[in-house]
Amino acid sequence: SRDGKLLALVQTRGSGRVLVISTEDGKTIQDIPKAVNSPIDVAFTHDGKAITISSHNQSEGLRSWSVETGKELSPIKELQSNAVSLAYSSDGRWLAAGHGQPSLSLLDLKAGDGAQKLKTLAGFTSSLRWVDFTPDGKTLLAYDNGGMLTVFDPEQGKELRKFHVGPNQALPAISPDGRRVITCEGNVVDAWNIETGEPVHPYDGHRSYLM
Repeated sequence: SRDGKLLALVQTRGSGRVLVISTEDGKTIQDIPKAVNSPIDVAFTHDGKAITISSHNQSEGLRSWSVETGKELSPIKELQSNAVSLAYSSDGRWLAAGHGQPSLSLLDLKAGDGAQKLKTLAGFTSSLRWVDFTPDGKTLLAYDNGGMLTVFDPEQGKELRKFHVGPNQALPAISPDGRRVITCEGNVVDAWNIETGEPVHPYDGHRSYLM
């Protein structure tokens, strides 16, 4: 979860079991034995009150559950379910879904006319592996299998810049201040300036590959 108090784990094989665990004491908050068949990714909503899960079953949309009660909520049918990566913005306005087609879907959850509006962001040369928002929710990042990071303005649905960080083993992570994105390739960790796409400095000295 965004506040770091909850961890969601989804079993990608077998029953599709989902656990929501407290990071403070390790206790299980929810145990949903059969959430989704063939799940792919799980994401907390901005307030941590629900989780959304994507699966290989495109017909049913994205499915969500309440963290408090464990009950299933209304599915998000506007988005295809086969999302490789999911992310909610911190203000609860946007839900981003990265696909393997390759494309990125951006759902406006608080459209002014009351209707949820869907944008499709393209321009990728390979399937997506990871999407996430900066902590202020104003910038969206997408990482593809070709090692390219693309930076978007979600409000305008506009690509701001893209820069090559390498086909890393581990997925990227955004710094708490929203200024840098951390990647790793081989045994070197790199920090990149999100506003310029320039490398800040590498953190080397690791003895083996980082996952």
